[in-house]
Amino acid sequence: MLNSPSTLKIISIVPKLPPAIGGVGDYALCLAEQMKTHTGIETHFIVADPNWSGPSRVEGFAVTVLPERSAGSLSDALHCLSYQQPQILVMHLSGYGYAKWSMYHWLISGLKLWKQSCPESLLLTMFHELYCAYGKPWKHSFWTSALQRRLASSLAILSDASLTNCVRHSNRISTLSQGKHVHTPVLPIFSSMGEPNSVPPIGDRQQQLVIFGGTVTRRRAYESSLIQLSKLCKQYGILRIIDIGKRTGIEFETLSLPPVLEMGCLSSDDISELLLESAFGWLSYENRDIEKSSVLASYCAHGVVPIIHTLSPSIPLNETTREGAPRLLRMTQDITETDLSVIELQALSDEVFTWYRGHNVASHAIAFLQKIEMWMQVSEKTNVTVTMS
Repeated sequence: MLNSPSTLKIISIVPKLPPAIGGVGDYALCLAEQMKTHTGIETHFIVADPNWSGPSRVEGFAVTVLPERSAGSLSDALHCLSYQQPQILVMHLSGYGYAKWSMYHWLISGLKLWKQSCPESLLLTMFHELYCAYGKPWKHSFWTSALQRRLASSLAILSDASLTNCVRHSNRISTLSQGKHVHTPVLPIFSSMGEPNSVPPIGDRQQQLVIFGGTVTRRRAYESSLIQLSKLCKQYGILRIIDIGKRTGIEFETLSLPPVLEMGCLSSDDISELLLESAFGWLSYENRDIEKSSVLASYCAHGVVPIIHTLSPSIPLNETTREGAPRLLRMTQDITETDLSVIELQALSDEVFTWYRGHNVASHAIAFLQKIEMWMQVSEKTNVTVTMS
């Protein structure tokens, strides 16, 4: 454990926190809870959205809401939070969460002001996103890509340490930081729907398939992946589809699918229970960075056999998937073209469950704490070691 953990506090900048819906905020909150539980380290959140409506404490953590998105507002908030010197600041970057079109100039300017006055403080950035490197000419991302890239580069250079959630980002950060961060550790996203210590065998589960996530993601499953989804259901005798999330507006009775039970929005505990009861989970994914999918993480954490239909077949998943990822992430076509036995499906369930536990929430907390420890030792702030109880 870090020496004198009661005196060590972390400031964490996020776009927003629950009860607002947002993957980055959920991630940061889970991370803070893990670090507090196992090391006693506290986190104080700075919410960058002035319109965020929430309590002054979330899950026991203090929250400061910026009155406006400006460099001065951020700099003032950071200076007011003088828990200790030097400060430890964790920046959770997802550009569109901080500004329209991901033009977060104010954020960079505010961090520079803070760094100038607190040069010995640590800025540790978790790059959930970098910049949009592609887009159609009629979309704003096509025209703002270069500016987004420059902003990401500025933050990478300003940061003392970095982490990210996919291989492609790690490779780009080295260039963006002008060699400052040669190797940025990759932490595939953990499950926000719980992490059971053990899961039931596939043979004891219901012959049902879960589809959950955002409305757009789920509509893809019923529209862009309908042929593949229908084939899988027939092939493995799936009796029902469990649809979790806001209503999609799709008329399911017109589709050649088993009955679709629309569950609506559920608590994480209820979703976890449904996942433990289900044999399969479906994900139609158009992004090559599959490690960034919290839906996939939730499937794997519960030992559900995840079926991934990639909508970008020209981009092989194995080119961007971390070494050691389960073969299922690269064999969706095989599973729909080969009748796998219960024993083979169980092997896949075991494989994804084991793979997930290598980057669960505890592993993320350890990675963040090790970055802090390394910085403190190199900076000769104190002699510390990191352990998780």
